[in-house]
Amino acid sequence: MMKEMYLIRPSIIPVESLTSYLFRLGKENGYESACDLFNTYKNTAEAFTWFYLIRNTFTEESLDGISRMTRRSVSELNSLTFNRLLQEIGADSLSKLTYRETAQFCSICLNKTFLLNRMWSYRPVDMCSLHHIELTSTCTQCGWRINLRDLYKEECRKCGAPLNEGSVNKRFDRATTERKIRLNEIIAENDAFRLTPEGRNYKLQEFMTLVHRSLFLMRGAGSLTEDADDNAAAEQRVSTQYCNVIWMYDNFPRNFITVLEGFYSRRSAPERYVEKGEFEQLFRTNLFPEVKEAYFNFWDKTTRTTVKVTKHLADSYISKQNAATILGISYRYINALIRVGIIQKVNQQQVSQKEIKQLLTACTGRRSENPQGRITIRDMLRKYPIRGFSLVNIISFIVSGFLQPEKTDQLATIMEATFSEQEVNYCLQLFRMTPTIKLYEVSVMRNDHVHMGMATITAKGLIHNGKAYSNPAMIKYQWFEHAEKFGEWQCPVGYFPENPDHIVLFDAQGLEVASSIENQQHPDAAVLEAYYDAINNLKERLSQARGQLKSE
Repeated sequence: MMKEMYLIRPSIIPVESLTSYLFRLGKENGYESACDLFNTYKNTAEAFTWFYLIRNTFTEESLDGISRMTRRSVSELNSLTFNRLLQEIGADSLSKLTYRETAQFCSICLNKTFLLNRMWSYRPVDMCSLHHIELTSTCTQCGWRINLRDLYKEECRKCGAPLNEGSVNKRFDRATTERKIRLNEIIAENDAFRLTPEGRNYKLQEFMTLVHRSLFLMRGAGSLTEDADDNAAAEQRVSTQYCNVIWMYDNFPRNFITVLEGFYSRRSAPERYVEKGEFEQLFRTNLFPEVKEAYFNFWDKTTRTTVKVTKHLADSYISKQNAATILGISYRYINALIRVGIIQKVNQQQVSQKEIKQLLTACTGRRSENPQGRITIRDMLRKYPIRGFSLVNIISFIVSGFLQPEKTDQLATIMEATFSEQEVNYCLQLFRMTPTIKLYEVSVMRNDHVHMGMATITAKGLIHNGKAYSNPAMIKYQWFEHAEKFGEWQCPVGYFPENPDHIVLFDAQGLEVASSIENQQHPDAAVLEAYYDAINNLKERLSQARGQLKSE
């Protein structure tokens, strides 16, 4: 049943939350606790829950009930909530941005008049914009964490100490204060962040995405905007993280480059590999073109500088570590690429600089005209976590011609090259179906100009590029009868484009040759002999490669 309207209805303070206004209503109308107040509202509006007060989000039905009890318009009450923000950024982002049960407050504000400023609900906000002091979320006497029920009573539920008294928290210096005020404005106004004076305004959701990704470049940097006794602890504070990012993009791109230089010198190569990948997720959309351009310009110059530094060792040789830096991959993959024959080592520590540059060119490809529907190596390995499938397999497929890489803008390393998902799926199918084909075999065949592809076993023969093939082994093991009875299947084959009359089959024992059915009646003896010579030479080279691997 509807309760009567409140006898005392104080004026609304524009900066407060609706939860704050409801608390003030309860206190001035004699409700002793937040629970008593909650029960009143629960009876007032159907489905009204404590969750509304904690999150400062209310349903239309609840607002309508409160409006009738307070004689305040629904629109006026709604302006004090986070309802609009919830619609703009979604429930998940709002949960990350705001506190739940925990509450923070300014003891000076609380001492003058009971008030819960809406800004105090935001996790990145830790300064009262009126008094420029640090907000507190614990009892100044016993350190107990304060919640909304404590704030309603204005005392700590553990020790009973009043929350509107006690020592005043620290004041921030002028530069830090200005940056925190700017952070408050970005959050409150929802579109107050921009990279350059003439640039576009970014919505709060976009700014949060920028913060989340940028923090990967700032790990271990501590606070960049304020002095802190414990830099590691300061880095963990959400307010410090947001202010660091604001500083990072101030005077763009100067501070941004400073952060990248610190990141490059501070983090090890494996750490950079992972964290660069996380930051580069920012460029999956074109929201931040200025950041993208400055970022890849930096790495392009850094890579070139690294190569120049190593030239004094030898004009044509570089270390394995520098080779990894140029390619943009982990050092351990250089040794793996050497083992499978894709890279040739000069000695135990060095490889050919020319060969590394050629591999980089082959693995980054041409400039992409349409990046839509393409996938990077990082995304490929995340999306298809297949046992045994690694970066070395991908590079092997690239140099074998199965994957055609393309690059966007100024991308300079293998990890940023993009690939057609259709080609990727084809290679994954080939990988699953050919466990007996080793990477060194692919490398050897590449050097012998053998192309690879997939053929289909049918009742009419082995079909590849529109031609039908057969050999005695297929007939002996009744491939074609099985295809007619149980259905068709695919298998990998090798072929010489200049001679389509014969193809190479792979099995656990080695290589087999199949010939075109159309030409089996009158084979050209000279051509057939040359073909078998090429196959025998290929078998010999594969045998040598196996022996070399065993000796290593």
